[in-house]
Amino acid sequence: MKSTLLGKFLDRYWGVNESKGYRKEGERGNSLVMKILLAQLNPIIGDLEGNTDKVLKAIELGKQKGVDCVLFPEMTLCGYAPDDLVLHDNFIDEMENQLDRVVRASSGISVVVGLIRRNPTYEEKNLLVSAAVIDDGNLVGFHDKWLLPTYDVLQLWC
Repeated sequence: MKSTLLGKFLDRYWGVNESKGYRKEGERGNSLVMKILLAQLNPIIGDLEGNTDKVLKAIELGKQKGVDCVLFPEMTLCGYAPDDLVLHDNFIDEMENQLDRVVRASSGISVVVGLIRRNPTYEEKNLLVSAAVIDDGNLVGFHDKWLLPTYDVLQLWC
């Protein structure tokens, strides 16, 4: 698991570091207990700003409750399934802007949120269904879904 993005993220959270050892007492992540908020929202398909507002409220709730990480479902920012909306460049651009809002709001907490993004390698598929991994105001990376359904409108962009 350590070679995966999530494994690296957890190692960083718990403070395992070959050169420094474990984090000092009182620092975030100094125990083997991680408090997680599973934020099951009801996103509206295509309402990027409204869905992001819901995400930001859940992040704030997580901070108030003292959780370490807030997890959101697949395609939270755009709603499931966005169908042909993803074929419009401005829709994907705006989703990236909304992701920036989430990153900025994540100071002091970790967040994993689902979205659709452009394939940076431009190989095979043009778009990727991804989970953005965010930690303390930094976008750590993305974990991309590998096995996508190929029915209905999804076959247009998968």
